[in-house]
Amino acid sequence: MVVDGTYSDDTFYVTANGVSFNNFSIENGVDGIVLDSVSDCFITNCIVNSSDYDGIWLYLSSNITITYCESYYNGWEGIDLWPAKDCVISDCSGSENGDGMCLYSDEGFYCDNNTVINCSYDYSWWSGIWLSEASDNVFINCNFNNNYEGFYLQSDSNNNEIINCTFSDNYDFGIDSWGDDYYNTFENCTISGTSGGGYEEWGGVGVWLGQDTASNNFIGCDVYDNIWGFLIKISPYCKFRNNNIYDNEYNFGFEFIYNPTDVYMDIDLSNTVNGKCMMWLDGVSDYVIDEGHDPGYIGLINCTNISILNVNVSGIFMAYTEDSTISDVVVHNQRRGIFLVYCSNIEIMGVLGYHNQNGADAFESPYTTIFESTFRDNAMINCYLGKGIYLKFSPYSDIRDTTVYNNGYEGIEAGWGSDHTTIVNCTSYNNYGECHPGGPWFGRGFNIYYGTHYCTIRDCTTYDNYESGIIIRNGNYNNIINCVSYNSLESGITLRSGDSSNNNISGCVFYNNSEGGIKLEYAINNVFTNCDSHDNNYGIYVTSDSNDNLIYHNNFFNNTQNANDECSNTWDNDYPSGGNYWDDYTGEDNDGDGIGDTPYDIPGDSNQDRYPFMNPNGWIPQPAEIEIGDISGGLGKVCAEIKSVGEVSIENVVWNISVKGGILGRINVTTGGIIDEIEPGNSEIVCTDKFIFGLGKIEITVSAEADNADKVTKKVDGFVLLIFVIIR
Repeated sequence: MVVDGTYSDDTFYVTANGVSFNNFSIENGVDGIVLDSVSDCFITNCIVNSSDYDGIWLYLSSNITITYCESYYNGWEGIDLWPAKDCVISDCSGSENGDGMCLYSDEGFYCDNNTVINCSYDYSWWSGIWLSEASDNVFINCNFNNNYEGFYLQSDSNNNEIINCTFSDNYDFGIDSWGDDYYNTFENCTISGTSGGGYEEWGGVGVWLGQDTASNNFIGCDVYDNIWGFLIKISPYCKFRNNNIYDNEYNFGFEFIYNPTDVYMDIDLSNTVNGKCMMWLDGVSDYVIDEGHDPGYIGLINCTNISILNVNVSGIFMAYTEDSTISDVVVHNQRRGIFLVYCSNIEIMGVLGYHNQNGADAFESPYTTIFESTFRDNAMINCYLGKGIYLKFSPYSDIRDTTVYNNGYEGIEAGWGSDHTTIVNCTSYNNYGECHPGGPWFGRGFNIYYGTHYCTIRDCTTYDNYESGIIIRNGNYNNIINCVSYNSLESGITLRSGDSSNNNISGCVFYNNSEGGIKLEYAINNVFTNCDSHDNNYGIYVTSDSNDNLIYHNNFFNNTQNANDECSNTWDNDYPSGGNYWDDYTGEDNDGDGIGDTPYDIPGDSNQDRYPFMNPNGWIPQPAEIEIGDISGGLGKVCAEIKSVGEVSIENVVWNISVKGGILGRINVTTGGIIDEIEPGNSEIVCTDKFIFGLGKIEITVSAEADNADKVTKKVDGFVLLIFVIIR
């Protein structure tokens, strides 16, 4: 029988016990069938579709049996137990409802002890099935596929059993245990194909264990082909047995850890990641994990002196662990490839991390060291993560001889109080940026961020980044020394955001950056010296209340515009120390001191470099240099030419001539002296002052050194024939 509820409220509204529906097709009502405060009713072989709200709504009802029913195109739920208890729903299906099914406690009536068997709910715009404050329910042999989320547990939904169920090809979550859910068991379930693209920016999670979920069990489940396999936030005391986690982009990981109890897990070796065992050690000391164990994933909790060597894993997680080493390891396909939480003195050496979201991530883990490692291709998924190395609240860390590249957010970040971090001889490139309403964003080589001070980046190179090569945001007293930054789409280096002050940038080179070599925004009291900025749009661009900065002894050349300063800053270090070199300076140097006689005007406001240099690096004293010229003989003496071949005079020149040899070694003449000054291009002739007489071969050694020039020595052979000295 077909019943059209177009002109009715609820098509069927039942308030009597023991009512049965069989072989009805119900469409277009506000609700299809409503059972209100009843029991012992049966709904069999019915089709309910296109209701404004629920296809079938069980309200304050119990002992209802629904079998072989279909529900589709209903605005809210296909079958809604809001609330109902002790019901059996079997062999039902639905598609394209708001939710396929809903079990929801309300008005002090708990939605408990229901059984759902052999049901299938697909293509819901929200969830295949939604539980809220619903406990002690059983789901067997059910399929929840192609929904926004397959199975949604919310708010005190406890002690539910989900057995032999499939959650496939959902968008944001296969299983979503959002919060305050305990003692649920998922056994022999399949969670696969969760692809993202739904309502959550970071969707695509096979199993999400969220805030304050705990003591849930996963037994014999297959989790594969999702973006994330398991993603865990705060869900302690969970039990994992005989689960197979494989072929997910990121297999098993933690979103965040707030306190020690968050990481207490019951995980044994029966679980596998990509076919290899999960190793989970708690309270272990003095232990080595190596290729003989062949782990797929490693978790260390409250451990000391653990060595992880020569393994290939999908993630390493350490919490409350100290004095341990990760060496010659490959880590990949993980939320955070290496994740350190509340650790100390962890050494990471010779690691290759790739295709994670963060390559190495240290949270409140001081004295982390990372040497000779590579972290690449760590992707920002849905506007989140994508960092090669991320230090947060992890001071006194040390990163050296490490390469990071192709990361979605940035190469290396020391942030949030990771003070006194040192980054030396590292390379960071092609950090491409993505995910911003106006187009791609981020993409930085090195980032000192948000209240991080006293750090040093030295002898590092960064290039081909989407935003800035180096950026300091809200960081003070940091040093950027002898670094090279080029080919970034924004700036070679940027100091930005509120309180980036008292930083020192020295000896760096910034070139071929699309916006500028140097950019200052809300940055004060910083010093730039001995840097080259060339072939950029702006050599340096100063804006947004960036005052009281000191910029001197830098070279600006081949830029579209060398400088623009909208603020108030100092562009020289007084005379005679001087200012900067500007290749578009047109003044003259009539006194020959290497400094222009008129100021260089800085475009943008009223700033000037009062003492611009005429030549690049004009502030660097040119070296004095000594050369020993011709050595000549004569009548009873040897002479030598001492030459000044540098750019400045040589001063207090100490010279020496030694003549030794002859038959029986009887010739031994040494003469020395001091010359006050020899100007550039000039020379002095010095000679021995003792008459030379004898016969035989001789060796002549001439040396000279000065207060401002290194010692040089020249040797020649000669011959003495009575009173004649002959140079060969």
